[in-house]
Amino acid sequence: MAGGDGSLQFLHTLSEFGVNCFGVGMTIDNDVFGSDYTLGFSTACEQVLKEVAKLRNTGRALPGRVFMLELLGGYCGELTLQSALKSNADFALIPECQIPLPQLAQRITQRLAQQNSVVILCSEGYTREYSPGFQGAIDTLIKQLEPLIGVRIRKTILGYGLRNGEPTCEEIYQGTIMASEVVRCIQSGMRNKAVIINGSNKPIPIDLISMQKRLVDTDGHHYKLAKQLNIL
Repeated sequence: MAGGDGSLQFLHTLSEFGVNCFGVGMTIDNDVFGSDYTLGFSTACEQVLKEVAKLRNTGRALPGRVFMLELLGGYCGELTLQSALKSNADFALIPECQIPLPQLAQRITQRLAQQNSVVILCSEGYTREYSPGFQGAIDTLIKQLEPLIGVRIRKTILGYGLRNGEPTCEEIYQGTIMASEVVRCIQSGMRNKAVIINGSNKPIPIDLISMQKRLVDTDGHHYKLAKQLNIL
C-alpha cells in the first residue's frame, strides 16, 4: 500500500491478523514517521512554487498587494514550511509555530513597506480549526488581520489540485528506489515493513508497528533556516 500515516497505521492493524503487509509513504503532507520525503511532496511543492511566482508577477504590476495562500497539510505544516522556503514566500504560517496576531500584522506591514507585495503561505491547520475535509483557515485569519494592517488581503486556496500534477524528476527516482526496496524486502523474507526515505535518498525498511504521525521538526534544518530568514 502507498499512502500517508493513517494508511500505514491501518496496515499495521491488518498485519496483526496474519496478513504480510508492506507500505511506502505517499502523501503531499510529508508527515510519515521516520521519512524525510514522501511520494507526492516534491510535486506539490513545485506547484506551490509556480503559484507564488504568478502572484509575485501580479504584485509587480499592482503594488501594495498582500496575498495569502492556504495549503493542505492537515495537522502538519511541512508542506507549507518547505514550500515557503523553496518559493521565496515571505511568511509561512504552520501549526507548529504560532505567531501572535499583532506581531504578524507588524511584520506584514514592515515587509510591505520594503517591497511591492507580500506573499503568505498558510497551512490549513494553522488556526486549530482543522478536521479532515476542512478548508477556510485563511478566512478566519484574514478577518483578524485586515483591520490591523489596513490592507485588503487577496486569498487563494490551493486545495485538492495539489494532490496531482506532473511528477518531478526527483519524485520519479524516489518512487523507483522505494519500489525496488519493497521487492528486496519481500524476496529476503521480511515481514510487515514500511519503506521510508532519508535525506540522502536512501530507502530504509522500518517496522509497521512504529508508524505514527510526524509533525515539523522544530530542531530540524528547514525550521531553523525559516527562522533565520524570518519566514516563521
